[in-house]
Amino acid sequence: MEIDKALLIGRRLLLDELPYTKEQLEGERGITISKTMSLERGIWTCLRCGNTELVDLPFTDDPIKYCPACIMLGRVTNKEFFYGANSESIFHPIIKEAMTWDGTLSKDQTIVSERIVKVIEDKSSILIHAVTGAGKTEMLFKGIELALSKGYRVGIASPRVDVCIELYPRMKAAFSAIEVSLLYGKQDEPYFYSQLVVLTCHQLFRFYRAFDVLIIDEVDAFPYLNNRELEYASNNALKKKGSFIYLSATPPKPLLSKVRKGELEAITLAKRYHGYILPVPQFKVVRRWQYKLEHGKLDRGLKELLLQKEKKKRQVLIFCPSVVMLKKLVNLTQKIFPGVRQGFSYASDEERILNVQKMREEKYRWFFTTTILERGVTFPCVDVIVVGADHAVFNAHSLIQIAGRAGRSGLDPFGDVYFLYEGKSRAMSQAKKEIKKMNKLAKRDEGENVQ
Repeated sequence: MEIDKALLIGRRLLLDELPYTKEQLEGERGITISKTMSLERGIWTCLRCGNTELVDLPFTDDPIKYCPACIMLGRVTNKEFFYGANSESIFHPIIKEAMTWDGTLSKDQTIVSERIVKVIEDKSSILIHAVTGAGKTEMLFKGIELALSKGYRVGIASPRVDVCIELYPRMKAAFSAIEVSLLYGKQDEPYFYSQLVVLTCHQLFRFYRAFDVLIIDEVDAFPYLNNRELEYASNNALKKKGSFIYLSATPPKPLLSKVRKGELEAITLAKRYHGYILPVPQFKVVRRWQYKLEHGKLDRGLKELLLQKEKKKRQVLIFCPSVVMLKKLVNLTQKIFPGVRQGFSYASDEERILNVQKMREEKYRWFFTTTILERGVTFPCVDVIVVGADHAVFNAHSLIQIAGRAGRSGLDPFGDVYFLYEGKSRAMSQAKKEIKKMNKLAKRDEGENVQ
């Protein structure tokens, strides 16, 4: 079998991840072979994820180290090698009209878009702090177009597979003149080389010096946040003189610290793309709701709220603190409201992608979920209810993101958001305060909402 170098360009893969033999790869010109681990001053380091806490394989005559931190990608040991091909070995055609999107940006969005273009031209990096629903994706288009016109390779990575699945068709539609690829863990389609790649952050482990521009969407989201291995992977995936573009509605402290120190450029956009402000959460007390749920009863306040929304024929996104509580709530509401179409999704739900799509297609009226859908997914006309908003699983950032699911469409910009709680948490107050702060900034004149 002839070696297809396109499978290897800008990548670092183990032998068992490739359809070739060791002899084939070693005998092929242009193939790079590198160590999987390094040993310096008595410390072993995994070169795939940067982990230094390696483990000895048991029952082996020759001491063999393996890395437990990135084992979900397949076990890597110090006796193996990475195979790849240099990114510089491929020539990208200069595509002057790669973008086929013909939409328009607001004055505020244009300011951010122009800054992104300049960052790519200067080969520098930037944090885009834009509220939920600001139109971050559309603001990237001009910068991506510039990168493609220069023959650059662009990666758009997100910690959440749901975000990637939503981004992919939008990128394909906006750049229909070129091939766009989508990479995530459980996909069936085989890998192919493309100049524009949408991928989950975990897929970055398989890339090395591949991208001239690497966009990290939802940079504050789990599992990217405070994950040294994923940060290591993203740094490896970017070329040495490449550009990072970080996107977030709730930037993490480490990036904000870099901004304060002058180590990273930043720009803030406080207004949504349709010009309306963010929905401000309404706080509602629910007493002993968990106790009632355990005993097969639905809290009266929640029941009345759901009835109110059903009378108005509103789609409702209902966030629960845990999968256990979600399942109990769904079982109960299906008994009490058998005529209401109800769906649900959580991280381990094997039909999550299908169920979310059904919600988009309005096949469900009520949709129960966990923090897995706190960001990145868009339903045009929904109200939001957070059951147990005072639970520890909901921090200020996640509550801001959850509130941002409402009012996304210009046709329905005033969606309602309800935080149901027993004892008001600090995170709830912080989230409401931050939303009001951004709304205050958003009330300025067009063109003055960008800092």
